[in-house]
Order: sequence, then C-alpha cells, then structure tokens
Amino acid sequence: MGRFLKDRDAPWGALTNCPRSPIDFHDNNQVKGSPFFEEDRFLVKFNCFWTIELPPGYSLLVTHPINRPALPFVSLTGLIAADRCHEN
Repeated sequence: MGRFLKDRDAPWGALTNCPRSPIDFHDNNQVKGSPFFEEDRFLVKFNCFWTIELPPGYSLLVTHPINRPALPFVSLTGLIAADRCHEN
C-alpha cells in the first residue's frame, strides 16, 4: 500500500502514441492569470485512454469531484468541445 505503479499494458485498441503512465504534466502557463498560477508550480494531468464524443453543438463540463474537498488534489474545471475534440 502507498505505492503507485505505472507499468501496465495499454488497453486493447489504444493508440500506440498514447502515454503509458496515467499521470503526466501540463505547462503552468495554462493557468497563468488565475489563482492557481505560481512560477514554480507544476500541474498534474491524469491521462485517460477513453474519450467522450458528443453530438454536434454539445460540449462537456469537466469539474472537480463535487463535495470532495479533502482530496489530495484540486481539479481545474474546463469546458471541452467534445463534439469536435474527441480524436486526441
């Protein structure tokens, strides 16, 4: 317990250029001008092999888990054009 392993096989049908690690990093310039920005802070990104494709004209609101303030991370809320950006 307390160990995190990232050595695993990619799921069936996954793209070959997908990262194998479930954790990656964003450039901190993505939050520049917000309360989350600090020059020496890095942003953790949770990689996912699944995508959500929505009908034309629909977007997806992704947010921190509701009523879970004690989690060891804070998720940034974002609006994703999942009707257009689903093949990345």
